[in-house]
Amino acid sequence: MLGCIVLGEKNAFPVDFDTGKTIGYLKRAIKEQAELAGPAHKLILWKVNIPESKKQEIYEGINIKVKFRGEELDSDLKTIGQVFKEQPSSEHIHIIVELPKPTITGSGQLKSLKTVEEIIEEISKNLKKRKSEPKSPNQLNMPLQHREFKEALVRVEETTRANVEGVIGNLNYWCFVSSGAPGIGKTRFGMELFDHIQKNWKPPQEWNDVHFEYLYMDFGTSLYLDDCDCELIPTVIFGLRVAYVFFMEKNYYITFHLFRSIVLAYGNDIFFFESVIDYCYKSLKFSNNQKLFLYLHIDRFHKIDAWDAKNKTKELFKNMIRNLAKYMLTENLTFIQPFLSGTAPRAIAEQKKTTDISFQFVDCPLLDNASIIRIMDHFATKFKAPTENHVYKWKFCVPLIQLLMDTGGLPRALEQLFTTCFMKLCDNGEEFFRELESHDYDNIFTNVKGDLEKMYNIYYKVEGNKELAIKLLYHCVEGIPIDEDECLDEKLKITVKDLQSDGHFALSPLSPCLYLIEMPFFFICLYNDILKIVNVNLAKTFQVKYWQRWELFVAHHISFRVNLAIKMGKDKLSLRELHPGAYGTDNDLDIIMKLKKLFTYETGEQFPLNLDLTLKSDGTKIHWKDGRSVVVNSSSAEFADIFLVMEDENGVYYLIMGQNKWDYCSVKMTESNVYKEDDKNLSGIEGSPELQNYQPITIIFTTQPYRERKKTSNILIVSMDNFKSYFGPIFSARATFAFTKAINPNFWEINSLQNTHEGIGEASIGLRNTSLGATDIGSGSKPQSKSSLENKLLESPQWENKVEFTLKELVLHDINKRQNDLIEHRITKAENKFLFTTICATCSIICTILSARTSLEKNDTDNKTIDVKTSYIIISFFAINYFTKTCNKELLLFTEIF
Repeated sequence: MLGCIVLGEKNAFPVDFDTGKTIGYLKRAIKEQAELAGPAHKLILWKVNIPESKKQEIYEGINIKVKFRGEELDSDLKTIGQVFKEQPSSEHIHIIVELPKPTITGSGQLKSLKTVEEIIEEISKNLKKRKSEPKSPNQLNMPLQHREFKEALVRVEETTRANVEGVIGNLNYWCFVSSGAPGIGKTRFGMELFDHIQKNWKPPQEWNDVHFEYLYMDFGTSLYLDDCDCELIPTVIFGLRVAYVFFMEKNYYITFHLFRSIVLAYGNDIFFFESVIDYCYKSLKFSNNQKLFLYLHIDRFHKIDAWDAKNKTKELFKNMIRNLAKYMLTENLTFIQPFLSGTAPRAIAEQKKTTDISFQFVDCPLLDNASIIRIMDHFATKFKAPTENHVYKWKFCVPLIQLLMDTGGLPRALEQLFTTCFMKLCDNGEEFFRELESHDYDNIFTNVKGDLEKMYNIYYKVEGNKELAIKLLYHCVEGIPIDEDECLDEKLKITVKDLQSDGHFALSPLSPCLYLIEMPFFFICLYNDILKIVNVNLAKTFQVKYWQRWELFVAHHISFRVNLAIKMGKDKLSLRELHPGAYGTDNDLDIIMKLKKLFTYETGEQFPLNLDLTLKSDGTKIHWKDGRSVVVNSSSAEFADIFLVMEDENGVYYLIMGQNKWDYCSVKMTESNVYKEDDKNLSGIEGSPELQNYQPITIIFTTQPYRERKKTSNILIVSMDNFKSYFGPIFSARATFAFTKAINPNFWEINSLQNTHEGIGEASIGLRNTSLGATDIGSGSKPQSKSSLENKLLESPQWENKVEFTLKELVLHDINKRQNDLIEHRITKAENKFLFTTICATCSIICTILSARTSLEKNDTDNKTIDVKTSYIIISFFAINYFTKTCNKELLLFTEIF
């Protein structure tokens, strides 16, 4: 297999060869593979040996013989075996294909052509036309979410109205700019905005029958700038590219750089931008002075800015904006609406002072959780994903939900996850959803992480500037606001805003001047691979498949944050900084602790009954007294779940004891609960003379709300109310339990429903550990014994073959069972029986309507259709709870279930 590339193109391609075949045969094979026009024997082949990673160094104008020690294959009769005597290296380019020069006339001179029209027509005669077969739709094209076009549409109306009325002033003419991290959806926004304008914008009445054209120009790939452009004036540099995209790219097999070389053979002063635009309009053959609305989408405009930095006399970007402005400010048959997408906002800021137009930055934020869920539901619908009681089964799959959250809402990361799941792991999306239980989600994470590393080249960039990477990671993990103009690298003088072009993070506005640095969890793991904040696989460290491992999550989180602070050059932190957002006394929170690099260990012994601790995995001794160990206690220990020794700045040693309280029943954490946990730890210390030299501090981590305002010495509380503050934007999202409970009540435990929502079953309902099997999918765990209610249900004939019960079935069974008693109870308590009767009557009417609708749609297989009895139960339940003032909570609950 020979790796080949056409001079001037960006991508290489493989060609099979036989050592017994001739070079002439190889030329024909290359011509066919690359779909090149013209005779094969006129192709010029150069033998080289270049790693594919350096293909960007191959461009027109270079001396192949000097730069790459190229050998021209000038004999078509030689065999390939005579040229390649050894096996060619894999992942290398072996052949550079140089295309023949432009055709000349019989007199040996180029035809004398002096207009854009004449040259375009002449070039087109000798080119092979592209097939006009329509492209099949991209099955993985994500629906647009969390994007707003309203303000942009207003700006279009302002600009076109100003154009018609001849208004003077740059605040009336707008060029759109989408800047931000690579992969955040800038290019997609530009494309979708054009469609939105075309469908929703009303052109000025003065314009006659507007014709829309979308022109996409990518300066990062096919239209990249090179040394040949240095010899041209800016208007020709830009004009050549517009001409290529408008006339050649979609119609003929020819690269831009070959097109440019042919055009320049006729002269370098013909393809002025204005001349090209004039011929674009003429080629459309309008009648009656029809208006052309040319939406010019210039992608990766930061490449233009970077080229300008090396060629300071050209000012290409500045001149390009001036050329575009002419068609916005003045009356012309062509109106141009520019849209710039890229990662160089500073270049735009510099143009504001020198141009006659203004720049409107459009917002492309990271996708929020709701948008991610809607996108996943879109694919679930597309691929006919299985459901359970009208709910897609994927919503029960905790590892899959966690993967979605690990993308951080970065569209490119989300897209790569879908590609891995629907195309690489499985043959199609239907197979993926059908086999949810059998997928290796750790392997999916690893594959997506590897693909993202290749896309963003994060290892190389982090390795190249570890100090800067640590600062970025620290601000991101700690959720520290930062000014976009702040310089994190004094040597390079690069601001936070400039660093976005590297694609490591996005800036999320917190206030007019401050931003949060946000990264997908995939990127955090890639950073840790190089920086070694913790010497373990970060993804598995913070993987919470079972809530019983919650203490490991907390232990690793403490180690990670302390070690990251040390790498930031900090040697002391207060407990307030170590445990942000925790409830406690000021005296405790202001204690300054010395920092040591921490390691997380899991012991098999019960501390403090046994002070000689060893690793649970291999029996190695744990030196817990040295202040470098965060120890996860034996699961059967009465004492703290985790503990570590720390020394304050005055030399006092503290035993920090972490007690993890899971949300067993959603009731708030009371003071008595707090004292009980603290007393349990203190009694353990009092029984051990060796621990008397340590000052105890208990930290209670709980998913229960804490509302008490009284603060107690030596006790800190991290409750669900301040998880966001404590764990920060990255790790609070990583905690699987927090997210799964937020998006789907099928993950809630019945006790949680009892205490949160009045009117749902009393203590008659028990549950197994995995919350109705919600975490069973993809976790590898086996369902535990069924609850007492499930066993009762199994005794009923209609359920005798039932294996699993969803929350909906359990809750509705219980409601149905107690409905009459509950209604009777509420009637006696209600102050206004008339209002209650009115509500019930309304419920009956609604049920009648639903009944009629159901009979009309009895053949409807829509998963969202529910039966009349269920409807009656739900509506009655709302009526009942009207009197308990919890209706809003119930509405949310049942909306999610159904």
